[in-house]
Amino acid sequence: YQKYMSNFDGLLNEVKRGIEGRSKWIPLYHTKLSQHIGIGKRIYTVIGGSSGVSKTSFLDWTYILCPYNWILNNETDIKIKIIYRSMERSKIYKLAKWTCLKLYIKYGFLIDVPTLLGWGNKKNNVSQELYDNIIECKEYFDKMLDVVEIIDGPVNPTGIYNKITETALQDGKIIDISKYEKRYIPNDPNLITLHITDHIGKLKGERRENTFLTDKGLLDKHSEYMTIARDFYGWTPIDVCQFNRGIESTYRAVKTDLTPQPSDFKGTGNVYENCDIALALFNPYKLKIMDHMGYKIEKFVDSRGYNRFRSVICLKNSYGIDDFRVGLQFIGENGYIMELPTAKELKDSDYEDIVKGGQTKLIF
Repeated sequence: YQKYMSNFDGLLNEVKRGIEGRSKWIPLYHTKLSQHIGIGKRIYTVIGGSSGVSKTSFLDWTYILCPYNWILNNETDIKIKIIYRSMERSKIYKLAKWTCLKLYIKYGFLIDVPTLLGWGNKKNNVSQELYDNIIECKEYFDKMLDVVEIIDGPVNPTGIYNKITETALQDGKIIDISKYEKRYIPNDPNLITLHITDHIGKLKGERRENTFLTDKGLLDKHSEYMTIARDFYGWTPIDVCQFNRGIESTYRAVKTDLTPQPSDFKGTGNVYENCDIALALFNPYKLKIMDHMGYKIEKFVDSRGYNRFRSVICLKNSYGIDDFRVGLQFIGENGYIMELPTAKELKDSDYEDIVKGGQTKLIF
């Protein structure tokens, strides 16, 4: 009875903190998503999708750049720390993409990374004015990198877990509650620590009892470590994963629809089962689907063939409703993503504005 009361008193304490506006919760920038999910402690999120569907752009916008700017622009005692395992892209190229995004939002320059870095036939396109604006971005990103640690290159699951343990012990301590129970106590209860792995299909191999783990074994071990990070250390793990089977298959197209399903995560070990929230990115235009969620998908394609539409689908939500989807404006050159009005609310002129880069809101 005393144990029950102790646990329930803990719940009452959290409810009271919420009433007083002191809950440790960062809302997502996307209004519709934010009604049901957000960034808080002990929430394990998985973002899935087919190759090239813009998972990383959605990740960076939704779980790094917007939360960081929310803290900058709001009076809050919440602090954030982000450990970003960028398995595919180097730190320099990651910062280059973010710089393109900031140049677009703050100064109105629409450029991509090849233009920024002068690759191939795109060299000499950076004017003095643009270069001066790039220099002005330095202070912003230098400050952001005080709380966002980008670690590029693949590593094995145990290497990731060792870094988690090392960081957690710098930010708190483990105490003995009893002979059989230990508890982690953070130095700062207002700190939310995000651990991001993009993407888990790039994990390096490792051995167990002189035998290399299978691909599924690697993913299972990684997911096991992420649940420890969530449940013991109170961290917020976020994993990005590729769907394991082609949703473009002819059989599936005939028998079902092509939008992401929970079964698309199968083969990714226990990741889907262990996570609290599973989101899937979808590009209907790539699959020649021209009517999706009521949107006229072909109207999101400009004269150059650039497709400005994506959707995100919540397939799992342990703490609220799931099976809902949101339309997104997407600008691939810089990873800009903005939640769209519903299809019923859009006029033909709105489609034209979205394709040209309208809907832009100054967030940072």
